[in-house]
Amino acid sequence: MVFSQARYARERVAFLREIGAYAAADGEERERRAFLPASREIVEWARRETRPDAVILFVTVERKPEGSPDDVLYHRLLVELYPRRVFWATPASERVYPAWWKESDLSERSLSDLARRFHATELLAHGLAAPLRGRTRSFDAITHLTALGKTR
Repeated sequence: MVFSQARYARERVAFLREIGAYAAADGEERERRAFLPASREIVEWARRETRPDAVILFVTVERKPEGSPDDVLYHRLLVELYPRRVFWATPASERVYPAWWKESDLSERSLSDLARRFHATELLAHGLAAPLRGRTRSFDAITHLTALGKTR
């Protein structure tokens, strides 16, 4: 057992260093680190570009979502964009319970069906081109927000 724990000593030391750096940082630096690896700028942009009553379908290409940067970004969107509702669609199978994402092949038909099911008014695509037609605004080359209009 001791040998198996020793195998991970380097990772544990690195983790403790990161915790120490976080504890020693000032408030602004802590907030920046807390957002890593999610982009605070994307969250702020989405807040500015959407209405408080918006329903957002967040779409990514992540195939292993648990703990991924897209997972962190989804949870930041979920918390920071409240009262907006945010749902996540990705090609990963729903292999955990409860799955906090919906499986999609990312086709136009699949995403349209999910948008209708969730009554989404906006589609936030990250890591792919804008997948649905509509008025699209771009944050950068891989992040787009498409107004879907009323889907009710």
